[in-house]
Amino acid sequence: MADTTYLDMKAETSGRVTVLALSGELDVTTSGDLMAQAARVLPAQPGRLILDLSDLAFADCQGARTLAALADSSVRPAIIRGASPRVRRVLHLLGLTRSGRWW
Repeated sequence: MADTTYLDMKAETSGRVTVLALSGELDVTTSGDLMAQAARVLPAQPGRLILDLSDLAFADCQGARTLAALADSSVRPAIIRGASPRVRRVLHLLGLTRSGRWW
């Protein structure tokens, strides 16, 4: 059986704001890829990070923790927006929505 899990990330920077738009599935098999891709595309200087999850179909516990790690970076403030009810539920169940910045 072929692995059909995929994650696509598009990054767009304007001034000091970077938007990372995710689509596909963020799980244990794709979380490492997200961190590696994000490290390559995020500007070196601090700025605002917006994680756009409008097209993210699924996130498991590892995926949610990866989102939290990106959002809670001490280098740049972050906002998560557009999360589906499914993804929000996972974030909430893991206690990752306390900051009120998530959507």
